[in-house]
Amino acid sequence: MWRDNKEKIRRFLRDPDGNIWTDGFLLRAFNDSQVDFNEDIGLLESIEAIRIPPQYQMSYMFEWEWRHMDHGGKEYKALKYHQQSPGFVCCFKWETQQLGLSAGSETEEGYAFIHPFEGFMVTNTNAQIPIWFPYDFKTVKFIAWNKEQIWYRSKKEVSSENSWKTQSGKPQYYYREDALSNEFYLYPKPSTPGWDDVDGEGQVLFTDDQDPDAEIGTILDMLGIGTSQNEGIVTDVVENADNVLLIYEGQATDLESWDDESNYPRFLQKYIEYATLEQAYSANTDGRIGSLKDYWQWRKELGLELIKKFKWKRFADRDLRFVSKDGGARRNRKAPRLPSEYPDVR
Repeated sequence: MWRDNKEKIRRFLRDPDGNIWTDGFLLRAFNDSQVDFNEDIGLLESIEAIRIPPQYQMSYMFEWEWRHMDHGGKEYKALKYHQQSPGFVCCFKWETQQLGLSAGSETEEGYAFIHPFEGFMVTNTNAQIPIWFPYDFKTVKFIAWNKEQIWYRSKKEVSSENSWKTQSGKPQYYYREDALSNEFYLYPKPSTPGWDDVDGEGQVLFTDDQDPDAEIGTILDMLGIGTSQNEGIVTDVVENADNVLLIYEGQATDLESWDDESNYPRFLQKYIEYATLEQAYSANTDGRIGSLKDYWQWRKELGLELIKKFKWKRFADRDLRFVSKDGGARRNRKAPRLPSEYPDVR
């Protein structure tokens, strides 16, 4: 926890009462060091099954509604806001022409929907259904639909096909609006979403009355758990059948309170503490000491080099062997072998 990290950092700073470095400064330095560490090393990889249809906390239509939302969950911007006519939200493009008194003949296929799950209740929609990446998502390592891998395509490639918004079937690809978007879209739209995954047997991280411990592990096996607004999405039962299985590289999340825990395991947190000490001793305060700044920088960089070497060795130490489909298996021979034409003496 941050409480333990701060206590250790202050001990090395010889400032237990915060007379030189405030708690806020150390927290910001620790969070910045986590970001730098993640950019240099990474190592935050995770796997998650994302339910289809996606769960959203609420939907909104007007920009002013966004300011009054909780933002603790996932919100969806529904329909089409007509910028030239404030106060109107449109379902189809031809409606915007009517508002603008245009004589055009714009048409649009499919059904409009307000909540994302409604898009899976019809055969075709006039918009693709967004699916949220996890909150700590950084880059995709592997993504699969119904246990089969799907591949990335740019939105330009997808939109070049006819009726791309209304296509439904077995997803073959996924695309994003841009590289910074926290949403992705399955193409074509799944025709067999996992409607029956809400109740049943599955795995959850925690519930209100049970917490994982050393004996149980980090995942609890639960039976008959249903979802509701009070229980939250953490108790949702999700499996990878007819859902999205995502393996991704994550990013460090900022710590905010005493009880917050870094995404990195304890044996790696010490290098983030070294970077925090480096920032503290280099700050323009009464505690600025160049020699100690250089010392903690050296310890940090030494640790980074060791971790990079570990990552490289993890791939370099593999014994890879490629065999053709009909070539048969090969076995290691620890002794000289006689020629194949040598007579059998057994």
